Amino acid sequence: ERRECSLIGRAWETNAVADLLDRSLRGAGVVVGFVGSPGIGKSRLTRETVAIAAGRGFEVFSTYCESHTLEIPFHVVARLLRMVFGVTAVSSDVARSRIRAQLRQADAEDLLLLDDLLGIRDSATPPPDISPDARRRRLTALVNASTVERRSPTVYVIEDAHWIDDVSESMLFEFASVIRQTHSMFVVTYRPEYQGLLTGGADAQVLELAPLDDVQCVELTGEVLGTDTSVAGIAATVAERAAGNPFFVEEIVRDLAERGVLRGERGHYVCVGDVMDVSVPATLQAAIGARIDRLDPVANRTLPAAAVIGARFDAEPLTRLFA
Repeated sequence: ERRECSLIGRAWETNAVADLLDRSLRGAGVVVGFVGSPGIGKSRLTRETVAIAAGRGFEVFSTYCESHTLEIPFHVVARLLRMVFGVTAVSSDVARSRIRAQLRQADAEDLLLLDDLLGIRDSATPPPDISPDARRRRLTALVNASTVERRSPTVYVIEDAHWIDDVSESMLFEFASVIRQTHSMFVVTYRPEYQGLLTGGADAQVLELAPLDDVQCVELTGEVLGTDTSVAGIAATVAERAAGNPFFVEEIVRDLAERGVLRGERGHYVCVGDVMDVSVPATLQAAIGARIDRLDPVANRTLPAAAVIGARFDAEPLTRLFA
């Protein structure tokens, strides 16, 4: 399981999220953007947000975008809606029944469009023959209406929106416009170069994650390495090289541990050998690349296969690739 470090340097952001969740509970829904460079802590702040929300009784539905699905229309919104309607792990017949139980007032043709979008359509029943733009508009209206009618406090999360497909982006932009009428929070994470619709405009609450300052970076490095006197010199080098990027701190330490420079376990390392002879990766990519190079042959064969599935994967499809 993931072993988290303390959330260092993000007290202001965490408090802001807690206040916004309180606002949502009162019926004034909010759209929140977490913006920052890779490794700066967007995903970690998202996990913290989800934990706070769950503790306050929110339902949470979360999905993510991937670079290789950028050109697949409806990909992200379909994945989110499967979770919202509870049809991710059931048969198509059961899924259609669940959706109709939740959308009793919906137009029959709109339900067929939704079935088709979610991949649960009865093959004997063709979807309405309408233009792609009309399809998007009708699906958007259906989803937005069901969202406004929802009474339970809810958090919706879209991670890595810089890789979102155009149709999903358009639908979710309109979805964001009705969030303010609900007891909900809509969280979108993205890198600074993303300037698309989901940046939210003037109405969104945008939290820009800056690099950790020197004191915070040293604190994080010390937590990961430990307090043994032998790692003091390495701690200063790691903190300097990471330049305030918390993920880079952790990857550098993992690299040093795998190379045998560090012995022990996280938070309790001891440096083996002369600190002056220790080399530290120059970039985050170099740290990860070095770890990949050290994998055994089986792991090296597995890694690219897993990458074909995506950034997150289950064992079952990975096993099938080797069958």
